[in-house]
Amino acid sequence: MCASLADGPAVARLYAPLLPYERLYAEAPAEASFGSIARGLGVLAATLRRFDDAERHFDVAIETERRMRARPWLAHSQHDLAAMLLDRGRAEDRKRASGLLAEAVGTYRELGMKTWVARAAALGRRTRQG
Repeated sequence: MCASLADGPAVARLYAPLLPYERLYAEAPAEASFGSIARGLGVLAATLRRFDDAERHFDVAIETERRMRARPWLAHSQHDLAAMLLDRGRAEDRKRASGLLAEAVGTYRELGMKTWVARAAALGRRTRQG
């Protein structure tokens, strides 16, 4: 929530205590299933504009979700990493972001996650803009 609100101080307070748990998975009742802790760390690091840390966290999240065959969470991690790459703005990031989004959209479509297809497709349009 604090990342969505861009609350930098709250994000910074959450980041360090979660760091030792990067390779763990958070599970709660269905309405609060969180997936890989690394994904949350990636979102927090991206909000703090610590892009290299965010990329590393998202890569761990993608590895974890792929290994667990947690397809919706894998797609979310790919989507979040793509958004971070576009925000970082390096020339080489655009191509990787495009590939991640294509994978995420494919998964979202297969799983019938129409809202997420639209979100990822909208972000994908940013990869084609100069």
